[in-house]
Amino acid sequence: MVKVSVIVPVYNIETYLDKCLYSLAHQTLKDIQIIIVNDGSKDNSCRIIEKYRRKYNERIIDINKVNGGLSDARNTGLQYAIGEYVGFVDGDDYVDITMFEKMYEAGKKYDADLIECNYFKVYRKKIKPKIGKMYEIKDMIAETRICAWNRIVKKEILIKNKIIFPVGLQYEDNEYIYKLIPHINKIEFVKEPLYYYVQRQNSICHTFDERTSDIFHVLNNVFKYYKENGIYEKYEKQLEYICIKKLLANSFFRMIRINDVKLRNKLLNENWNMMYNSFPDWKKNNILRRKNTLLDVFIKSQNSFTYKIYPVLIRPLLKIVKNISFNNNI
Repeated sequence: MVKVSVIVPVYNIETYLDKCLYSLAHQTLKDIQIIIVNDGSKDNSCRIIEKYRRKYNERIIDINKVNGGLSDARNTGLQYAIGEYVGFVDGDDYVDITMFEKMYEAGKKYDADLIECNYFKVYRKKIKPKIGKMYEIKDMIAETRICAWNRIVKKEILIKNKIIFPVGLQYEDNEYIYKLIPHINKIEFVKEPLYYYVQRQNSICHTFDERTSDIFHVLNNVFKYYKENGIYEKYEKQLEYICIKKLLANSFFRMIRINDVKLRNKLLNENWNMMYNSFPDWKKNNILRRKNTLLDVFIKSQNSFTYKIYPVLIRPLLKIVKNISFNNNI
């Protein structure tokens, strides 16, 4: 019986792939299925995949497909998963060789639907642990870290509730996680950092262009899913808060980095309009009102005037911070 199926999307990452597949092939959990989805790579990734498939054919299956993006690759892998639990590892990252054994054992011990672990952010010269904590289900919607790769989840939950990744959109982990959480009854948390999240300057998460507007589609997809499943009212304040946080912080800071002035202003206007059209009384949100982190204070300070002024003031500072951060972490 396969205990965990691990899905690895691969696209032109030959520099990182060997380390990733080595860490998976040598997992201490023996009953594991490693599904490598080659998403139309043009480099030597396919040769590296073939090397591991030949050597570890009892653990590894490989799928070759035309390029469709990260979400499409993950969804394809899900069709081949036969494990009790499913996990995801990005092909440019790597994991502790005990990761899936420790997470699976925690899941079985506490009969958990979802198991999460801490992780490391890996820079060229530094490795920094990112330590989170476990939340109650309702709090997870507002507070959880948005990443698919430091978790395993019971496959039957994904299948029963038709939870897949949105094809063709960035922020795919947001939609996946927010759709998943309401169907989880029991969560377990492994405090040890077991996943190594490699930081690459040219990765898609560091690209600021028109695709930043994908967050509008992702949030609308999430709201629609909650409404269609009759759970929107139950989680409305949590959904309102994530909309506030995504639009007035995360996406705001991405959008003001866009170099094209016309595009930048267009998306910022759409960003503000979506916030007010979706939740006109957002400042009364009880989750936001009780929070006093620097980021939440910044969000609370926004209004129709400051929202227009902040990009002018903050944009030059972000360039300085980016340079300082990059120089300190390479």
